[in-house]
Amino acid sequence: MKPIYLDYNATTPIDENVKKSMIKSMDYFGNASSSHYYGREAKTILDKARQDVADLINSDADEIIFTSGGTESNNLAIRGIFEASSFEKKHIIISEFEHPAVFEVCEYLKSQDCEISYLKLDSNGLISLEELDKTIKTNTILVSVMLANNELGTIQNVKEISKICKQKSIVFHSDASQAVGKIPIDVDESNIDLLTIAAHKFYGPKAVGALYINKNVNLKKIAFGASHEKNLRPGTENIIEIAGLGKAAELARFNMEESIKHSREMIILLIEELEKNIKIKINNNIELSLPNTLSVQIVGVNTNELLKACPSIATSTGSACHSGIDFYSQSLKSIGLSKHEALQTLRLSVGKYTTKEDIKEAVNIIVNYTKSKH
Repeated sequence: MKPIYLDYNATTPIDENVKKSMIKSMDYFGNASSSHYYGREAKTILDKARQDVADLINSDADEIIFTSGGTESNNLAIRGIFEASSFEKKHIIISEFEHPAVFEVCEYLKSQDCEISYLKLDSNGLISLEELDKTIKTNTILVSVMLANNELGTIQNVKEISKICKQKSIVFHSDASQAVGKIPIDVDESNIDLLTIAAHKFYGPKAVGALYINKNVNLKKIAFGASHEKNLRPGTENIIEIAGLGKAAELARFNMEESIKHSREMIILLIEELEKNIKIKINNNIELSLPNTLSVQIVGVNTNELLKACPSIATSTGSACHSGIDFYSQSLKSIGLSKHEALQTLRLSVGKYTTKEDIKEAVNIIVNYTKSKH
């Protein structure tokens, strides 16, 4: 039997309807930039996918740019704003728990004489709006805060963050790779300027994503070639992958309520079954987190060793060991967890294919291993 999959925040299986949509699109081999019949066929698929992605986040279709995934979208958003800014000395604000696709871009920009400030998190994994306001400078060009954390699932108050940014005419970008498709997102209501999307986080294919760019935002391209995607992302569009992204977006929008309900039920069952049998400590505030995410300490157990001993569960830990040195995640550090607590942490993330039987069997495996260690 295959291992029980509880790592949906890392990636998701491709939905069968998404697969069908991608297979069907393979017949439309034309270049969407061509004006003849075959090009128009491909462009029809491209246009539908763009509209489906736009509908998922309540934007206009012409504000959606297709990319190779979340990493490229983050690079285009951050470096694009940096290149477009007229300030001689530039300042960017991010949170301490950003994905490497944001963090490493900002590390690079330091070499370009850009100042980077890092916002701390409270024990719930939320940034302080007061700290954000105090950190903004006259030369701040961008604030980038992840919409939902991939490890804790913490959902930031992006509406209030954007409000502060708007008051001071600063562009606000949010890496929503982990959130899109899992919770409702309205870029218009939240007043977000730039939003990153990754298809493989909500049952679409890997290596395709999108960047929402508000029509009032001035962004410069960072790659050069032909004028595809409003001259911001050169390269002939990958119709097959984009068709998959579009279908995944369409399914996510129509199934949102049911998906949230199912995920919450699975997480509640997971907590109940664990608490009945062993001592645990929950790291994330469930009420403030994605409905599918649980960060939990299995008290007294090294979870790296647990997963090695129990290959029938596929999930993630809060730490890793390289060359005999233990490392633990910046997210867990930021909310005040010690290395010892991180070494006891599992990130369990469920999805639409998770069943009650999966949860009970996974808990049984964790409980049996834990009891064998005490």
